[in-house]
Amino acid sequence: MFRGQEKRLINLAIYLILIYIVVLIALFVFQESFIYFPQKITRDYSEELIKESSNVEEIIINSYDETLLHGWLVKNKEVEKSPLIIYYGGNAEEVSHMVRNWDHFSGYSLLLVNYRGYGLSEGRPKEKHLHKDAVVIFDEMIKREDIDKENIVVMGRSIGTGVAVAIAEKKDIHGVILITPFDSLIKVVQNKMRIIPADWILRNRFDSIEKAPNIKQPLLVLAAKDDKVIPSQHATNLAEKWGGEVDIEILDGVVHNTIQYHSLYWDSIKKFLERIQ
Repeated sequence: MFRGQEKRLINLAIYLILIYIVVLIALFVFQESFIYFPQKITRDYSEELIKESSNVEEIIINSYDETLLHGWLVKNKEVEKSPLIIYYGGNAEEVSHMVRNWDHFSGYSLLLVNYRGYGLSEGRPKEKHLHKDAVVIFDEMIKREDIDKENIVVMGRSIGTGVAVAIAEKKDIHGVILITPFDSLIKVVQNKMRIIPADWILRNRFDSIEKAPNIKQPLLVLAAKDDKVIPSQHATNLAEKWGGEVDIEILDGVVHNTIQYHSLYWDSIKKFLERIQ
């Protein structure tokens, strides 16, 4: 009797281990499907967006591997060479909506380019592509006669903070704004699913905390106190390792996807931009 129960328990353990291994393999192979949620738009929508304002220019960039990236430059026409903010969206964010938020970035032009697979951009998103694309986009912008290449600020939200940190480490930028950032995607996944060996299976690591000490530019961090997607402790961890001056605001009463509605959100960004200008 006991031998029969023991055999059943062993078989059950083997079965559970096999399921666990299959789950890990699936997470490794298909991880981009669990990380990125591309949002598409139509060509008509993009053209209508451009028609709405005389200062919106369509941007098409041929990346390092011939993948076409699509977006918009909302231009500050008050000066011959404008400071620039480059915005990197979240993992389910199509960035065209930010065109209508341009007035919050007074004195700056605003660059919005969708990741691969998002909006009208070609390709499929992976961390290595996003980082390389960001370099190509940056290099294209500093060639423009209407952009002040000495005054470029990078702004990332959620997974876009990983892209912003990566470009800030590589390029000569003027300041960094991070919205609901994390220290590394590995730590976020590990804290949520401790049974998953995230360090082993994640190719998309976005290890911002490793890069942070090398970056000396001023940083603004805005995090949501009640964020369940990326708990604010991840933002605090990153800020503590930053190599330059840091302003950090943990905003109460908002969550990951509603932080922009906090009364201090745009005011904090405005004050930061004025201070580093």
